[in-house]
Amino acid sequence: LQPFTGAAILALSGHADAIQRWQGQLGPADSAVAAVSDPGSLHALYGATAKHFSVSFDAKAAAKELQLLFGVWTQ
Repeated sequence: LQPFTGAAILALSGHADAIQRWQGQLGPADSAVAAVSDPGSLHALYGATAKHFSVSFDAKAAAKELQLLFGVWTQ
């Protein structure tokens, strides 16, 4: 697996319900479904071209995702 080489945006939040809010902004993972059920969501708007929208549920998951996407390991 090759590290991701495109542009990336990292968003961090310390809000109590940050994961639920971020998932709400993403909408359904299938961009075709999102376009119908939640047309303002990120998957609906950009899901056909931007394939790497993700939500990390904890620090361990985030570190694993950084490693997979960018070849970076943090602890």
